Order: sequence, then structure tokens, then C-alpha cells
Amino acid sequence: MAYNINLYKQAIADGVASEKADTETLAKLTAEYQQKQADYAKANADRDEAVEKGQSDLNNATSDLDKQVEASKNAGLDVSVEVSKVSPKYKDLTGLEGQDLLDANGL
Repeated sequence: MAYNINLYKQAIADGVASEKADTETLAKLTAEYQQKQADYAKANADRDEAVEKGQSDLNNATSDLDKQVEASKNAGLDVSVEVSKVSPKYKDLTGLEGQDLLDANGL
């Protein structure tokens, strides 16, 4: 019977040690997941900011162009304007995480 008690004690000790290791692993995985969420949110916010700035810059450039065309016409010059839109080449960000994702976005 004393032998069984020692077996039970050892089984309990092993279970507690395993639970502690699992708890530590879970904490590490949770921290990693939260960091990935933060990186993703930052990348999206930075992208939205870049798009907004780009649209603002484009609107300002168009306004400046219109002013220059008007000034040229007032000066008696015949001006023709051709506007075209070009989309940038996008990088494939599939599988990138953390700093690699930020670096790919130029941040």
C-alpha cells in the first residue's frame, strides 16, 4: 500500500509538472498570437494611411495642374492635358509575419 501511495504521489507530481509546462507553452503561444494580431493591425493602419496620403497627393496634383492650365490659357497659350492613372505593382505578402511583413510594406 505504501508503494501505491508513492506511485500516486509521483503521478500527481508528473501531472503538475506537465500542467505547468503546458501553461508556459500556452502563454508563449498566446503572446505570439497577440503580437501577430498587433503586427497585422499596424500593417493595415499603415496601408490605410498610405492610401489616404496618396489620394490626397493626387487630388492636390490635379488641383495644381488645373490651376496651371488655367494660368496658361489666361496667358494666351493653347494647352492640352492628358491624364492617365497607373496602378502600382503590389508585393505578395502571403506568409510574411512580424518584422518581415513590416519591412515588405516599407515600414
